[in-house]
Amino acid sequence: MAAHPEEPRPVRPKRCLGCGYILEGLPGNRCPECGRAFDLSDPTTYRIGTACPRWWLAFRLVRVPPPASIWIAASLVVVVLSMLVAYLYLLW
Repeated sequence: MAAHPEEPRPVRPKRCLGCGYILEGLPGNRCPECGRAFDLSDPTTYRIGTACPRWWLAFRLVRVPPPASIWIAASLVVVVLSMLVAYLYLLW
């Protein structure tokens, strides 16, 4: 169903880059949730839209730099290379 032209678009709040906390209406320039600095006049210090997905927040809380898929892929490469080396050693 299409929206009527006279209907206002939903407001997408300005959120913290670190934790997704809504920053509009705060008295200071630091996020009360994670302490990250922001400036509402500088769009590079916040994001607009929904909060982070929960799986991404889990990685942020544990401070794991890359996503888990990179770790899994790297582990698989190591296992396959180890098996290849063992196989070639047995053939020799």
